Formats: sequence, C-alpha cells, structure tokens
Amino acid sequence: MELFLIEGSEHARDLELSLARLETEDAADVLSDMQLHAHTIKGAASMVGFMNTSHVARFLERVLIELSEKKLALDDETREFLNEATRIVHKFIRNITVGELNEAIILKDIAGKYDRIISKMETQNA
Repeated sequence: MELFLIEGSEHARDLELSLARLETEDAADVLSDMQLHAHTIKGAASMVGFMNTSHVARFLERVLIELSEKKLALDDETREFLNEATRIVHKFIRNITVGELNEAIILKDIAGKYDRIISKMETQNA
C-alpha cells in the first residue's frame, strides 16, 4: 500500500507533466510515456484494491493506445479527455493518501466520456 501511494503519486505527476510536453515534443514519444504511467497505475491500483483509480487509468491507457496506433485523432475532445482523466487519477491517488473516498459519480462521468470517444472511433473505423 505504501509503495503504491509513493509510486502512484510519482506516476500521476509524470502523467500531468507529459500533458504539457504534448504541445512541444513528438507526440508519439509522449503518448508512449503516458501509456506506461497509466498502465503502471492501473495495475498497481488494482492490486491494492483501489478499483475506481484502476478503472480511470484503464480508460486513459486505452485512449493512449488508440492514439498511438492512430485509430484516434488527437483532437480537442481527446485532449480534453486526457486532461480530465489525468487530473482524476491524480486526485484519486491524493484522496487515498489522505484517507478520503473517491466519488463514484466522478468515475461515472469520465466513463461516459470514454465511451463516447471509443464508440466514435469504432464507428469511424467500421
């Protein structure tokens, strides 16, 4: 648990820093870095039982994979999703650190946005 809180916080911080790098660096490299951070958070959160955090990290990882594989465009809607999902992951880990519960309503909201992005991609690629 302690290791998750330390490393999870670092990965969440690195996700946020990577978002800023998207504006100035090669998107493929940044997306790859972000995917690694999201994947690590997803697995670690799941292992210690923080399923809301794991779910949001899974949504983030999937969108990053689809962006890397050029199945999704890095448009305004996708950028907004990346920003919001990254903020939520960081917030969830910070909440766990201070002993607060993560609200399921936040998970439901980001899950809806994730579903819209993925279904739009599936429709375009059908």
